[in-house]
Amino acid sequence: MRVLVDGDMVAVHRVHDGPDGEHAGFDIFRVTDGALAEHWAAHQPVIADTASGHSQTDGPAEVTRPGQSARSGRLVDYLIDTILIGGKPDRLRHFFSSRLIQHDPLVGNGLQAMADDWRSNRTVYDRRLMTVAEGEFVLTVSTGTERHAPRWFYDLFRVDRGMIVERWNVVTISGTP
Repeated sequence: MRVLVDGDMVAVHRVHDGPDGEHAGFDIFRVTDGALAEHWAAHQPVIADTASGHSQTDGPAEVTRPGQSARSGRLVDYLIDTILIGGKPDRLRHFFSSRLIQHDPLVGNGLQAMADDWRSNRTVYDRRLMTVAEGEFVLTVSTGTERHAPRWFYDLFRVDRGMIVERWNVVTISGTP
C-alpha cells in the first residue's frame, strides 16, 4: 500500500495472507551495501467492520511532498517524545487535526475519539525507538504499555499543513519489535 524510504531504512505498509486470514501492518528493513541487514514487523488481522468506516490500509498512498520529509519527521518525533512520552495529552490538539482520519479498526474518526481510546486503555508511550519519514508520511516505532501490559506501538501518520490528518497503527505485545 505504502513504501517509505529514509536513508538506509525502508518501511512497507501492506496487507498479506496469513495462516488465519488477511493481516495488515508494517515491515521495516535496514539495507546495508544493497542487502537486507535488519527487519522489524508488526501485523494484525484485517477487520472489515471498523469504528471509523476506514480500512486499516485505505487512504492516500503516494508521497506527494518529498521536500517535507525532515519537517514531518521533526513534528512527529516531537509529538512522541514531548507530548506522548512527556505525559502532556492536553496538547494533542496542537498536533492532530480535529477531523483526524483514523485507520485503527477500533477507534472512530476525530482527535477526541483517539484521545478517549488512549485514556480508556491507559495507553502510555515510554520510548521512541525509530522513525522513518518520507514526504508527508512518518512511521514511528515506540514502546510503552496499554492497560499496564507491555506493548510495541507502530504508528504511521500523514502530515498536511503542519498538522497530523491521518493515522494508521498496529499495537503488538512487547517482545521483539
